[in-house]
Amino acid sequence: MPGRAALQAAEEELLPGEFLKHWLVLKPIPIATVRGKAPDEAAQKQMFARDWLLDNGGEARILPQVGMKAKISSRTMKWQPLESDTGVFFTANDGHPMDYAITYAWTEFMVSEKQAAYLGIGSDEGVKVWLNGKPVHEHWICRGVCVDEDVVPVELQAGKNHLLLKVLNTTGPSGFTCRILNEEQAQCQKMFRAGIENGATNLLSDAEIKTMLQDNVDTEKQTVGLAVGIVDEHGPRVISHGKLDNGTDREVDGDTLFHIGSVAKVFTALLLQDMIERGEMKLDDPAQKYLPESVRLPTWHGREITLLHLATHTSGLPRESDGDLYAFLSHSTLGQAPGMHWEYSNLGMGLLGHLIARKAGKDYETLVVERICQPLGMSSTRISLPPELKARLAIGHAIPGHRLQSFSSPDHDTNSYVPSLLGAGSIRSTANDLLKFVSAYAGLTPSPLSALMKKAEALHSLESGDKRPLAWQEYGDVFEHGGLVDGYQTELCFDVRKRRGVVVLSNCANYSTFVPGLWRQLLDGRYPKPAGVSQLDMARLARYVGQYKTADGTIWIIRLEPNRFIIQWRGHPDERARVPSAEMFPQSESVFCNDFRNCQLMFLPVADHQASKMVLTSWGWQGSIEMTQISGDVPEPPAPVQMDPAACKDFVGQYRKTLLFGMIGVGPKLNISQTTDEFGGHLIAHVAGLGREEFFPTGAASFIPGPTVGDDIRLTFVRNRKGKVNQVMVNWNGRKLRGTRISSHPTK
Repeated sequence: MPGRAALQAAEEELLPGEFLKHWLVLKPIPIATVRGKAPDEAAQKQMFARDWLLDNGGEARILPQVGMKAKISSRTMKWQPLESDTGVFFTANDGHPMDYAITYAWTEFMVSEKQAAYLGIGSDEGVKVWLNGKPVHEHWICRGVCVDEDVVPVELQAGKNHLLLKVLNTTGPSGFTCRILNEEQAQCQKMFRAGIENGATNLLSDAEIKTMLQDNVDTEKQTVGLAVGIVDEHGPRVISHGKLDNGTDREVDGDTLFHIGSVAKVFTALLLQDMIERGEMKLDDPAQKYLPESVRLPTWHGREITLLHLATHTSGLPRESDGDLYAFLSHSTLGQAPGMHWEYSNLGMGLLGHLIARKAGKDYETLVVERICQPLGMSSTRISLPPELKARLAIGHAIPGHRLQSFSSPDHDTNSYVPSLLGAGSIRSTANDLLKFVSAYAGLTPSPLSALMKKAEALHSLESGDKRPLAWQEYGDVFEHGGLVDGYQTELCFDVRKRRGVVVLSNCANYSTFVPGLWRQLLDGRYPKPAGVSQLDMARLARYVGQYKTADGTIWIIRLEPNRFIIQWRGHPDERARVPSAEMFPQSESVFCNDFRNCQLMFLPVADHQASKMVLTSWGWQGSIEMTQISGDVPEPPAPVQMDPAACKDFVGQYRKTLLFGMIGVGPKLNISQTTDEFGGHLIAHVAGLGREEFFPTGAASFIPGPTVGDDIRLTFVRNRKGKVNQVMVNWNGRKLRGTRISSHPTK
């Protein structure tokens, strides 16, 4: 096994910009004092400050060799070699992540002469650095591994230099990266970081927002229509692109109606606060108090569900109900004590809206209109749509080219959404209306509801010790709520410190992360391209264009547009993944980053005529992905597959797992029926107790579900020798199930 000399040889004559690729590491040292319990920040800092290497000379003097033992507490550990061609490392304990642990990494390298330089360091999470026995850097931070997050000035000595990193990890694998930078490279990184950290240097313009929307609608075909609303101290404005797709050629604008899904929950929370101010309800009231005596809500060892629990998703009720609301509640049980754990519940928030309506003696929509819409002048926010509003409704889509049949119809009957649960997500609104709502919440416009809104966004103490606002997700000064319902995605957010609010509305919900990923950038108000970064050299980057493949077979796309370098994930070759692209901006000739999309990629040096290689790392991932170029072509986005309704009849019927040559049926039946849209036919799949979902064709015999299905499901139908469909293969989150067709007639 190589010793320390092997490390020295590997890093001889290190050049500026090169990553240190050969290290000795001491595998993660656990710092949690109580098994299964996360240490608080004070305890983490105390453990991080401790010198764990005292028995081997201490952190400042350590000179490890391969296999050298270190006794730490009651554990004996060994220094082990770790290498990576990319210079990005992720360490674990015997192949398994270790939460709340410290990792030491040591290396040595050669330089020809004494010189001033910089260390470009990335770490997950905090890091402390010694160079030639002297501490040169310490950064306590929660982050993921990213190249050159910290740029540290150092003095390198002629000949051999020793470097020790101490990395604190909270959860998942522990990671780090380090390279040597010269003055020019370091300044490039500093300018890049300054552009990220200083929002005033590169404000996001309406034209740049418009380009994002055009990319999403026209180039990548992620959605059909998008409306973005922004309000700040300069007033409200709407940027939009795409079509209503309602049989006309009308463009989406600020007055286009969209189904806002779960954003309705913040309306319900505001109604609750209104009832409290009127003295008609109290937050600590048991929800049971407002139900008929014949209905019995479940309890936990005598502890009742309160209105506060319902409004903060801590009731313990399940996400959804099944069948009649009152019957379901009376026969349900709680899996946890109310107020102890956050668990998102459409049932809980819908029940809250129902209780408010019962107590007020008015239906839910009337309360929303009278107590919220009218005071704020929101004349286009309704559940039931009169003809004038129906004409402005954007039609919802599962994927571009496939309308959904449920909420997307202007004639949709609100009763098809459980009438007793309207408070969970039944409202349709416009960007202009929602800007009035969020402007009042952000304190930008005076409103008769301002006092109520302040109380609704206030934090309330729960039995767990946690503090939460009513309905909103709270991130310090930022409050956010998203909505996802058949055919639509919505985001609503505001920043009370910056006094800025954002609305994002889409009439397509296709698993795309574009809508939930866009609101932070819009709320921040700056473009992800840092100020001071030079234009891309298009000629040099042209060789990177094309398709790249990872070890697990997934495909990534790199394309160039005028002054823009773009990356996009396309999934496996047999998938029709629809994930938005990310614009990438240069940190150096081979390292590119997009802060808002949380990704960074590095192109690796290769010999002439070899396929390009790149490594993608992310703040959001606990790891890095290496991929190799397999083609210089960029494929077009997948177009909707048209299927003749007559062809859909081949798949209709009942399917079930069978044994003994089909004589014994096992498990539930999968019922397949058909319907049509403007692109032809598609299927309706139904399993008793699991609801109905639309499935859309991706090929002659393959189908994927609509966007609100949280699982990865694909249906592939199989024909026998006579050409008749006799089986269905169900790929469910990687698990493959086979069903035999037991009838050609679906159940009613």
